[in-house]
Amino acid sequence: MLTYKLIYSIILIYKKTGISQPKISYYESGKHSPSIEDCIKIADFYGIPLDELVGREIKYKE
Repeated sequence: MLTYKLIYSIILIYKKTGISQPKISYYESGKHSPSIEDCIKIADFYGIPLDELVGREIKYKE
């Protein structure tokens, strides 16, 4: 069952990114993976780089 906070989060992301509410719900539940375009929108929404969104650690060459 979706909690109030999760529902609020889904609606807010939908309004700010234009990604449909069902898609966001699928992403949240792990039923589907977002397209690269949706990943960019979500990363922009949260103000983070794509690497951080997908859990990739950035390794800099020395």
